[in-house]
Amino acid sequence: MEQVLIEAALERTGGNQVAATKLLGMNRATLRRKLKREGP
Repeated sequence: MEQVLIEAALERTGGNQVAATKLLGMNRATLRRKLKREGP
C-alpha cells in the first residue's frame, strides 16, 4: 500500500523526490530508503 502511494506521488510530481516527500509528509532520506528497499 505504501509503495503505491509513493509511486503515485512520484508520478504526480514528475519524479521530483523533494516535491513527493512534501505530498507524503516524510523527509527525502526516508523516501530514498523506502525506494531502495523496494528495488527497481
